[in-house]
Amino acid sequence: MENAGAMQDAMMGWGGVWHWLTSFQGILTLFFVAVIVFALLALLRDWRRDRDESATGSRSGTTGRNVGSSG
Repeated sequence: MENAGAMQDAMMGWGGVWHWLTSFQGILTLFFVAVIVFALLALLRDWRRDRDESATGSRSGTTGRNVGSSG
């Protein structure tokens, strides 16, 4: 009777995935994956905004210097 949990895992085909996912390593892995996805989305949004600004010639977000002027 002490092995009832293992039999249920074998019948359901879970294989211990939920146990790993709710462990410290699983939570930490999900956290780091979420941070990486968030950072990539932020970089993509910034890249698209810069590309759109350079296509239209609008440079309102620069640091005060005139880009492309010769003097």
